Amino acid sequence: MGSGAVRIERHQVGGAALSAAREDFVDRIGGRVRSMSRAGRMATYEWQAISDEFLDYLGALSAETPDLATPEAKAVVRAAAEAAAGAVAFAGYYPHCSFSVFLDYVNFGMSYDPCDEDASDGPEESVSAGEWVDALCLAVLADRAGRHGEAFRFARRKFADRAVGGSAGELATGLAALVFGDTGDDGEHPPGARAELAAVDAALARLRARAQESGEDLLDRAARCGPAHPAGAGG
Repeated sequence: MGSGAVRIERHQVGGAALSAAREDFVDRIGGRVRSMSRAGRMATYEWQAISDEFLDYLGALSAETPDLATPEAKAVVRAAAEAAAGAVAFAGYYPHCSFSVFLDYVNFGMSYDPCDEDASDGPEESVSAGEWVDALCLAVLADRAGRHGEAFRFARRKFADRAVGGSAGELATGLAALVFGDTGDDGEHPPGARAELAAVDAALARLRARAQESGEDLLDRAARCGPAHPAGAGG
């Protein structure tokens, strides 16, 4: 192998498993989504589960086309991103704001209204810092981050304080600054590149401080955070 070549390690998956993942996927995912909607209000768990199913299918597609440059793969990335963003939106908005989630791939959507009779039933939901990071990575890949920026900011508020110093939490802080210009400082809008980099540096400093206290390599762990599924077909 030449010095400029890059070797991509891939998990070995049986042909039968790949065929099963691809077979009748359109019908299966459509039925799954509608079955969930009939079972009750679709919340963070349901939207994350749907996103995971799209990502499993994407993994099966990548066995044939590793670069995921086909129209089908790009459509699946967008659907996975929208479903993951739906979980973030539910965590950020519900039950205080009206919002909707729509998946073009299955021609299905759901609207949420704080005036609904059952809107106040049950506790408010949230996503973890790791789930937030995964969803944002998908949104960036699918070129959907801008349209969901407010939902990501609202959802992050619920875990930001308790995630300080943690690898996923500080990665979320850095990504929020770089992707949305959310530096945590309301004094400057937009914050500018210097303020964004300062927010990233502060997050790294907190990681280093905690790593020194705990003896853990939190910087290396943060570098490994992100979607575990293959993706690479932005819209």
